[in-house]
Amino acid sequence: QAPGIVVRSDGTDVSLPPHLRDFRAAAWTQDERFLALVTRFAVTVLDVASLERYDDEGGGLRSVTLPLNARDVAWR
Repeated sequence: QAPGIVVRSDGTDVSLPPHLRDFRAAAWTQDERFLALVTRFAVTVLDVASLERYDDEGGGLRSVTLPLNARDVAWR
């Protein structure tokens, strides 16, 4: 993985905002609408459509951050 980049199953990438670039693990939902990132002290779930707008416009990121200590993440 490149710093600050996550890659979709089709090979296209999405850039992350600076505060989420130091992630340890990532998991996409099956439809790739949501992305979960494990950081040092939390798990953040992102709406990918808002993440794509964040790249272009610099704002509007929709996310939920859970204060969980995790090493990995997976959708079920």
